[in-house]
Order: sequence, then structure tokens, then C-alpha cells
Amino acid sequence: VMKSYNLYIHVPFCLSKCNYCAFFSRACKKPDWQNYERNIITELKYWTEKLGKIFISTVFFGGGTPSLMPTQTFENIIKTIKSCFNLDPDCEITLEANPGTLDKQKLKDFYNAGVNRLSIGIQSLNDEKLKFLGRVHNAEQALFLLSSAQKLGLRVSADFIYGLPNETACDVIKICKDINSLGLSHCSMYELTIEQGTPFGKANLQMPSNDEMAEMYKAISETLDLPRYEVSNYAKPGEECKHNQNVWDGESYIGIGNGAAGRILI
Repeated sequence: VMKSYNLYIHVPFCLSKCNYCAFFSRACKKPDWQNYERNIITELKYWTEKLGKIFISTVFFGGGTPSLMPTQTFENIIKTIKSCFNLDPDCEITLEANPGTLDKQKLKDFYNAGVNRLSIGIQSLNDEKLKFLGRVHNAEQALFLLSSAQKLGLRVSADFIYGLPNETACDVIKICKDINSLGLSHCSMYELTIEQGTPFGKANLQMPSNDEMAEMYKAISETLDLPRYEVSNYAKPGEECKHNQNVWDGESYIGIGNGAAGRILI
């Protein structure tokens, strides 16, 4: 059996930093995309010299906000991947996206350039909660992006955050019922964790207790229509994120870009 690798490409730019975020990213109104693209392509060429024309089964563009990148930048990176490596014909190519950063045309351009899975950072369907989290979109924009992606025929996943101050299991049940009406085949449900150095880390928030958080976690499994296949991930059978599954299973992955982690098992 031919060994395959997974490729993770980090896009470190955002429109603004969210209050809970401890990822390597920075708010940047006008990123230097040409310089970014040059650096990514240099790294890809470095790995093909090191490892040869290896087989790539998944490509994941994470962030930051990868949906901010010009589609031409994305196309050039994909072109390089295809020339440096053997790309599986069924390769899962995921792009993380934030609502408000993609109109229908740009979404279609990404789709035509090879994106076949979109992971949307919705986080909440409540505008007040979105403001509290420091998100720059509203629920309407999130639903618009979600339905546009579904209509195009992309595999779509959405991220949500629960366990905000004053939230209870009842709130989580409501969130899950709302998610059930969206027709998603995959979603990630993340407990709000307070990271040092973030605005939330400095804010002394009154968070739900561990017992309350456990109740909320239990409520998700009991209410959400999608079965859980990993701690925070839920999917219809066959709709799991192949990239993350491979990484969790201990397979090799190459991290490309500033702040990207990888695990090269030769």
C-alpha cells in the first residue's frame, strides 16, 4: 500500500481577532498575498525535494481566515501542489471560511479552483452572542454562506461555540435544534475555553461550572441529529472530515506556512 500524506496549509490573516482566539493569526486589512504565496510555494518545493513525489490524500487550508485569500493565490498554490506531488483524484480539499468574506461569485471561483469541502466558522446563530465573541459577521450572513455552499454542491461543515457565560444545557438544546434545521452533514461543537493572553483571558468572566459544561456536552449528543465521531465533531456516516481523521489516526501530515504544525513520518 502506497503511503499517503496529508497537507495542512496555514493562512494567518484575519479581518479582526476574536475575543477567544489563541491561534497564530493577525488582523490585517491588506495582507501581502504575493509574498504569502511565494513563501508557501517555496515550502512546498522544499518538501518535494525532501520526500519526492509523494501521494497526497487531503489538503486543508486552515487559519486565520483562508477565505480572505484571492482565488488566484489559491489556484497558484493548488497548481504547485499538483506539480510537486501526486494528488489523489478523490483528494478532499477543505477551505476554512468566515461568513462575510465570500460572496457567491468568490465562493464559486474557489469551488471551480478545486475546493470541495467548506468549513464555516459560524460559532453562533445569535447576533448578540456573535458580538460578545468578537465575530465580525451576523447570523444572516452565516446562513447565506451556508445555503450558497450547499446549493453549489460543496461538502459543508460548520463550527459552533457553546458554554458562554450564563449558558445552560437548555441553551445548548436550542442551539442543537437550530442546527438540526440547517441540513448540515458535519459540524464541530466547541466548548468555549478561556486562553491566556486573549481578551477573554483578561476579562475575569463568570464561566459555567464543570458540571454545567458536562450537562451541555451530554445535551449535544441527545439533541443533535448527527452522531459524534470525535470529541467535538459530529457527522453523518461517510461525511467525517478525512483530513482530521487521518491526523487523529496518527498518519503523516505536512504543515506549510508560518505557525503550521506537521508530523513527517518517513
